[in-house]
Formats: sequence, structure tokens, C-alpha cells
Amino acid sequence: MMLESAADSFESDFYEMPLENDIIDPLPMICAISIFQASVSMGLIAARFHNSLVRMSLRLAGKSARKARLAHGGNFRGSVAEYEVDES
Repeated sequence: MMLESAADSFESDFYEMPLENDIIDPLPMICAISIFQASVSMGLIAARFHNSLVRMSLRLAGKSARKARLAHGGNFRGSVAEYEVDES
């Protein structure tokens, strides 16, 4: 909750999380957070973290052969975000 409330709503950048063989590798994101935590505001780190989760959710939904609908509420910066992905 504290991370969500700290997120800068104007930040659109994200941390890379490679996806290979349906396995998410969060290490690059964790490394980036640990490197930049001293020089970047908590609001930017929080926003980039949440943006990364949304981006990964969309990538995973896009791997599906059928239409997928993701509705995020109560997290991802406390807002409701709906995405439709059609890979058919």
C-alpha cells in the first residue's frame, strides 16, 4: 500500500523483466531498483515498479491464443486499468 501511494502518476518508464520460456526474470528490475534507490525518488521507483507489472501482465496476456481481458483494481497505483489483448 505504501508503495502504491508513493507512485508518481506522471511517470511512464518501467523496469525490464525478461520473459523466456514463460519464466519471468525479475533480477534486472531488482538490480535497477537497488542501483538507483539513492539517486531516484521513491515516487519514480514505485511508479516504474507498477508500470513494469502492468507491462508484464500485458505481455503474458498477449501470449494467449484467445482474447484475454485484464482488469486491475486495488493495485497498480490504486486505479482501475482495463486492457484488452487480442492475439487470435
